Amino acid sequence: MDFSRRKLPKDALEDMRLCPLKSVKPYALMLAPVYVFLPKNEKFISVKAPLDFFTPEELERLAPYRTFYLPEFVDSALSYRKAGRSIRGLLSWEPEAPLGESGKVALPPPPYQLNDSILRMMGPLWGAGAAIEPFFVAVLVNELCDLFPFEILLKCRDRNIAVFEHAVLLSSWSVFLALHLGFSDLDFLNALRERVFDEVSDDKPSIAVTNEVDQLIILARASLPNEKVRTLQGNWFAGRPENVARRILGRIKRLQEQLIPEAATVVSVFGERGFIDA
Repeated sequence: MDFSRRKLPKDALEDMRLCPLKSVKPYALMLAPVYVFLPKNEKFISVKAPLDFFTPEELERLAPYRTFYLPEFVDSALSYRKAGRSIRGLLSWEPEAPLGESGKVALPPPPYQLNDSILRMMGPLWGAGAAIEPFFVAVLVNELCDLFPFEILLKCRDRNIAVFEHAVLLSSWSVFLALHLGFSDLDFLNALRERVFDEVSDDKPSIAVTNEVDQLIILARASLPNEKVRTLQGNWFAGRPENVARRILGRIKRLQEQLIPEAATVVSVFGERGFIDA
């Protein structure tokens, strides 16, 4: 993903966040531009863009630096990252082994409670008017889902970086909408994400609608047609006749009434507090 500041002066250190290089997993998408510090030049130099990833070879080559530096912007993404991890925790719940003579085990929450909990986690992440930027949706879904198979990441990125970015954003948006519709099986969400990424990467044509998931993907494609879309608007679905669109709109209206503060701001990658100059 494009960003504006490729180099930063030495005195930017006071606003940077330290990230031990050894904590970075290969093929994990980055939350922000990543920098290393060059002592001789007394500058921070970018080595990775947001939503890009490091290969094992790149991490090995950069190992002598020991520490990556992230801009202060990364703090804005942490609530989305936390929500993704929390939702993954809910969807990964497994009953404990029976204890004691009774042999009783804790039961999972019923689906309606699980879906309600997930909506309550996602609601505050929307901005006023039910708006959200695609980048932050990708941050959440990147924590919720498993890592992409490295083969498809490398193939798509090395072929066309713009297509790669669109594939990441659209596959994340599809999963995000699926959560609003009540899909709460982690294996299904992983498969949905990989399917959409693969379709964008290989430039596959629009699919015929045979079920609700197909309809969801077509709506996601229509609302996020390319990687240049700056803001996703919940009210976009108000103009659509599909049943899935009406269901999504119903969930978003509930969030607006109960969970999205009227004064909520739309967290942005643009401007002074972002990584792209407005």
